[in-house]
Amino acid sequence: MSLLLLSLAIIIGMIYGMLLGKELLKGYSLNYSYITKLSSLFLIPVLMESFFIVLLYRGVVTIFSLVVVVSAIILGVMLLSFIFGGLTRRFGQNWLTIIYYIGIVFTFMTAAFMSVEMSMSYIIDQFMASHAVIASCIAICSAPFAGIAWLISRVERHEPNNFAHVKSGKVQHYRHHGLSDSDIDFFRSQMAEAKVRIENSEKNMQAVAKLRIIETRHNTIDVAKQFFKDIVAEPARLPQAGIFMNKLLPSLEDLTAKYVEISNHVAKNKQTYLILDKSASTIEKICESITEQYLQFHQSVYNDLDDEIKLANKNLYKASETLKEENVDSLVEDPFAFDDFE
Repeated sequence: MSLLLLSLAIIIGMIYGMLLGKELLKGYSLNYSYITKLSSLFLIPVLMESFFIVLLYRGVVTIFSLVVVVSAIILGVMLLSFIFGGLTRRFGQNWLTIIYYIGIVFTFMTAAFMSVEMSMSYIIDQFMASHAVIASCIAICSAPFAGIAWLISRVERHEPNNFAHVKSGKVQHYRHHGLSDSDIDFFRSQMAEAKVRIENSEKNMQAVAKLRIIETRHNTIDVAKQFFKDIVAEPARLPQAGIFMNKLLPSLEDLTAKYVEISNHVAKNKQTYLILDKSASTIEKICESITEQYLQFHQSVYNDLDDEIKLANKNLYKASETLKEENVDSLVEDPFAFDDFE
């Protein structure tokens, strides 16, 4: 029985390792959400097996240390994926991926070291201690990097770029448009999130030829960036850009990321290409909608311009009619008038 349980843990660990390695080879384009779900899926049977071992073997069973190692590694990778996936989505900084890879290496090393050096002989003690240490180390070590990512995002927000950056003078600008302090905090958080979404979408659309063509056709990123700056210029109009901010940008970021992920798969079948074509069609519709929302946001400007054009045409028409009348008067004027005849 013990050999069967040990073999089962080895098989689960090998399958998990192959799937994890395949995803990690994608580099910066890896899907943290997928790894988190994959880890949780494999963690369940290992935890059940560990619980079963605890019920059967209450004494000294060092042979099952490998089960503890597999379980601790999967738990560690799941926590790392969840934490760094959230940080990457929030701050969009590629260096976090490097820290994530380093964290995985240390998770493997820590789990293996504890299984060898742990003085506790009972499987339940090994299991509880190793998992607690892994979870605590990941939480403690991730906190500084989260702080660094936040500081970098704050610095980058004040650097000149294609976006309207936040200065101290901007606070007065926001207040001038009627925003309270709480409104300003909310506005900044919304725009910071939108900035990350636009940058991620730009990175995704440059990663695949098909998406580059779509972006070039609709000039989506430039339109989105200009839309961003126009909202900053008129912060009170943020609710009018709700569809752009809350629906179109998140959808564009999510779909382009998934498109890149599927495109990077080595093996593709007919169904895969159908999904890619459907996704590309949807992405293109989102790009069209972003342009439509931008035009709608500036509809009042276009209406004013249209009124001015109509007024100008009307004045030109009047001037033309006056000119015609003067021409007619000059034409009917008899150069050989009877009264002037000598």
